Amino acid sequence: FVSRIFLKPIIKFDQEKCTKCLICEKKCPVQAIRIEAVQKCNQKKCIKCLCCIETCPNGAVYLEEHWLYKLLKNTVKAIFKCPNSTCL
Repeated sequence: FVSRIFLKPIIKFDQEKCTKCLICEKKCPVQAIRIEAVQKCNQKKCIKCLCCIETCPNGAVYLEEHWLYKLLKNTVKAIFKCPNSTCL
């Protein structure tokens, strides 16, 4: 459960770069993206195929590590004194 939800990166949108062209919404094979007043990605439906990122002409769609994953990664680095992310 924890790894399935908290350790996967999530799709995010840069509100300033997005022109609401709907390309990412149309290209999503599982219809996880909805462009309305605010861009949304249903993270439960999303299969992380990255079609939205690859097709966005403005670079408004990106992946972000979940905050819990960042916390775990930093904790493991501190405990084991890892110089990079090879510990996870």
